Amino acid sequence: MTAKSGNRPGEKQLRMAAPRKIVWNTKDPQGMGALVQCYFDYLRTRRFAENTLKQRNCSLYNFYLWLEMRGIRQPREVTRPIIE
Repeated sequence: MTAKSGNRPGEKQLRMAAPRKIVWNTKDPQGMGALVQCYFDYLRTRRFAENTLKQRNCSLYNFYLWLEMRGIRQPREVTRPIIE
């Protein structure tokens, strides 16, 4: 992870590198992993390129890490005020 200047004064933005192999926990049907799996199943039915899928997976994983740092583990906990 590296820090760089954020958009707000005094705020640092983290740039996180995702691991080469991302394994989502899909045991909880209402958890992030299950929703991500459904999303990628949809993208595959729409014939998205494998490189696109990899990039989106990395981006979603970085978002997941950002949520984890804030103690957010369930999709229902993600609200507009948290993201803004």
